[in-house]
Amino acid sequence: MDAGGGGGADGVDRISALPDELLAVILTHLRCTQAAARTSVLSRRWRRIWTHLREIYLSDRSRPRVPTAAPSILGVVDAYAAPELDRLDIEVVNEWHVAVARLAPCLRFSSERLAGELRLAIGHDERQDWSMVQREQELQLPVCEKATVIHIRLSQLNLQPSIPATGKFEALRALSIACFDFTKLDVERVVSLQCPRLQKLALV
Repeated sequence: MDAGGGGGADGVDRISALPDELLAVILTHLRCTQAAARTSVLSRRWRRIWTHLREIYLSDRSRPRVPTAAPSILGVVDAYAAPELDRLDIEVVNEWHVAVARLAPCLRFSSERLAGELRLAIGHDERQDWSMVQREQELQLPVCEKATVIHIRLSQLNLQPSIPATGKFEALRALSIACFDFTKLDVERVVSLQCPRLQKLALV
């Protein structure tokens, strides 16, 4: 996409003339917020549109295909300007053994801004040297008071989910967690004390 891509035969940039709401819909349908952020180079008109998207899709799978001008996952989170979002979708594969520390700001962000659906997937990188990652790691999931749906998928033998003992998921209707080990997760406490409106629970 370029600044003149929406122009007609007269050279007028008709895409940039669209309302912010419609531009936001277009960028959301990219399903890659790092790519959406690159539209800020088109013109001043586009500079802050992506920072107010209601849905954020972040993936380190896209990094080899997205030019280096695209912001990192943490760069997107730091630049986001809207007070709330409806969906936060994060997928991490590369260098998963450092994902816990790297994702901490993203998880804090979800607890503060999310008022809808959270999807978090930490996948298996076939290039990973397993001899280097024998130590168990704990991924502390945030208490998101306004989240309505949470789907977590941890495809690593050494990674265990946990949830803080304080705070409530006041709006949560559906919770799905897929992982190899639930040792660190007090499921009974979470369901009975912290999710008063939970209707669907799936532990795989």
